[in-house]
Amino acid sequence: MSRHLVFFPSCGPAKLVLLVLPLVLVCAGCTSFSSQPPANQTYLHLSPAILILAQQVEILKLERHNPSNLSSPLARVDRVGRLDLAIGYRGRKQPVLTALRGIGAQIVAKPAEGHRIEAWIPARHVASLARIPGIVFVRFPTRAHGGN
Repeated sequence: MSRHLVFFPSCGPAKLVLLVLPLVLVCAGCTSFSSQPPANQTYLHLSPAILILAQQVEILKLERHNPSNLSSPLARVDRVGRLDLAIGYRGRKQPVLTALRGIGAQIVAKPAEGHRIEAWIPARHVASLARIPGIVFVRFPTRAHGGN
């Protein structure tokens, strides 16, 4: 029996990845691309939707397309390939802000109440948010779809 690879004629390899990767991740139950944490540390599990969007942004940038075309009422992406995200943290704010700036984040809101920061995060660094100590959640901000 011979095996043949089947490619969709109107679909290049990058677009094929965009079509197949979300299905593979969902079927595999993947919630994070981070490696296993050391025994004394736990890593945040990032939403597959956020990770997939970050990968799609990087693919569009490689193909020299405008990543902001991926923006939707739920999620915003800018022309340089950053995702608009809300980040919840525990503990002191300054170490989290320092770590975010270290990965190239542009901080847009630091509400005085609550432990939340809103920032534009470069797509290539979204997965690294899982390893920043103190971060307890990462989600799309409510203002991205008409909230606040």
